[in-house]
Amino acid sequence: MEQKQCPSCGKTFARQAGYSNSQWEARLFCSLECRANARRLPAKVCPVCSRPFRPRGKTQSTCSWECRNVAMRAPEKPCFICGKSFHARHGNLDQLCCSSKCATIKVSQGRKGKVPVAALAALQRPEVQAKLREYRQSDRNPINDPDVRRRALEAAKAKGYGHFLHGGNQPMPKPQQALADRLGWETEVVVRTNQLTGRARSRTEKATPPYKYTLDIAERSLRIDIEVDGPCHRSRKERDARRDAKMMSLGWTVLRFTNREIQDDLEAVTQRVLKVAESITSRR
Repeated sequence: MEQKQCPSCGKTFARQAGYSNSQWEARLFCSLECRANARRLPAKVCPVCSRPFRPRGKTQSTCSWECRNVAMRAPEKPCFICGKSFHARHGNLDQLCCSSKCATIKVSQGRKGKVPVAALAALQRPEVQAKLREYRQSDRNPINDPDVRRRALEAAKAKGYGHFLHGGNQPMPKPQQALADRLGWETEVVVRTNQLTGRARSRTEKATPPYKYTLDIAERSLRIDIEVDGPCHRSRKERDARRDAKMMSLGWTVLRFTNREIQDDLEAVTQRVLKVAESITSRR
């Protein structure tokens, strides 16, 4: 009786009755289990969890999908808006924000007037405002490049605009900063003029511009809006009147002061604001 030695387990097995010559020559292992063991790839050690495993394919480098996702994850970095540490999705090293709520810049560009409320609240945090001010005044901001400013001025004139001063990238005016520090109130507060959410709007209730206003100084709890006007507001009286009427319709009290008034008598301006705040508090 013919016999062979199994290359996998080393056992000797005999030719069974009914085997043809071609079948006997093709059989190399004593059982299906030994054939499967011989075809397996050599064991590896997972680089993530250090657990030994036997790969199913030649390209498999980790023991599970969980370890594979950890190995492919980008390095941890802080979110540009909220500061929370996160891993970029799919190894995208250019991702700046941890979630869609924090990605307000892209959302506001793609869906104008529909910035999430949570993202607007995150933008009002002092540490976020400090980061934005630092970026606007740094060399990383393209508008600080003289060549870029020149081209922007030419593009603005081509579209019919009268002037292009600084695009909001200059430091906060000193009178506005002085009054805000004296009152201890927030600056550059964004208020949405459209109170309806995207799903709540019907076909007849669509959002109309302007979608939001940025208040120079504001007290949210009392809904007081303080506007510090420079020389350019002399030619904007009609637009400022429309803005004030819109803010008053939303329940805000609007107070306007010029830079000269604040510089000449900061204490008197502060007392006028505190008197209005006290009047609103007593009516509640």
